[in-house]
Amino acid sequence: MFRLCLILVAALAITAGAYAASNWKGDGWYQVIEYITPGSASYKSIYKGPYADEANCLRELHPDYVSPGYDAEDPDTTNDYSCVRLSSRPDWDK
Repeated sequence: MFRLCLILVAALAITAGAYAASNWKGDGWYQVIEYITPGSASYKSIYKGPYADEANCLRELHPDYVSPGYDAEDPDTTNDYSCVRLSSRPDWDK
């Protein structure tokens, strides 16, 4: 039983580390998603990138970028996609 608990804890730690990894890869244009939940603070994360220019970023941007769309996994949350020029890793990505 103790061994099973250790395996479970290790698996959770590895999974949490994978989700915490940043998509920051240096200077460029990035697709950024902002998660907006009424009554709560919104937060951002880097979705994809970098792209050489804004046109390439916009060309591959999620279809909800013009107007925010509801998150399929959480109907109380709105996802707003945009292209943003990032010359350094933003504070909100740390």
